[in-house]
Amino acid sequence: MKFFEFLRKVNSEDNGNPSSMRTIAFMVCAQFSLVLSFGFVMAIFKHPELVIAYAGLLLSVILGVLGIKGWQKDKEEKVVTPPEEKQ
Repeated sequence: MKFFEFLRKVNSEDNGNPSSMRTIAFMVCAQFSLVLSFGFVMAIFKHPELVIAYAGLLLSVILGVLGIKGWQKDKEEKVVTPPEEKQ
């Protein structure tokens, strides 16, 4: 499976339609991971006493975003795809 095809399937609903909420959650996780990872590297070199706090912050942000998405997925209405007509 190609990487971009994988991303397209991950960011779409159960019936294959694109989901802006999943795309936004993916972008938030990617951006926070990048920024906080850079900060984590800087903390290792300049403030080693903050390494555990930075790891906890990174974990809590990612789990928070994914938890909100999971809660939203549970509360949304199920999308029913009509059966295909026989030709």
